[in-house]
Amino acid sequence: MTSQDDAARADREAESALRRYEAFLIDVDGVLTRGRDALPGAVGGLAALRVFGRPLVLTNNSTRARDELAQHLRSLGFVVSPEEVLGSAFLAARYLALHFGPSIVWTLGEDGIRREMELAGRQLAARAEEAAWVVVGLGRPRTFG
Repeated sequence: MTSQDDAARADREAESALRRYEAFLIDVDGVLTRGRDALPGAVGGLAALRVFGRPLVLTNNSTRARDELAQHLRSLGFVVSPEEVLGSAFLAARYLALHFGPSIVWTLGEDGIRREMELAGRQLAARAEEAAWVVVGLGRPRTFG
């Protein structure tokens, strides 16, 4: 058996394993991008995974709403829709909606976290005293100490 045969067999095994999954959860920072740039091979890698299942991109960065992050990733060459972006602000908004219904939130952070709260039907409080929940995300240059 040649090294080409071994490589072809490994490719077939990898492909067979990937076909078992409906979706893939992939982190953005450090996996797809570093800073404002796509990592080498990441655009093609994400496209290749799409053949096998739905890629969902994850981020704990709450500074951008889902549509903004999807647009940024598209500007780097990734094929991704806002529905395939699972950011911490979106997930926090969905969690509150699913488990606690309509509520008033006070946000500390940038526009992304506020937009996701509003898109999920959360009412934004002007002051902490008005809120049932406080949702905190990255806020530059603010500090919370």
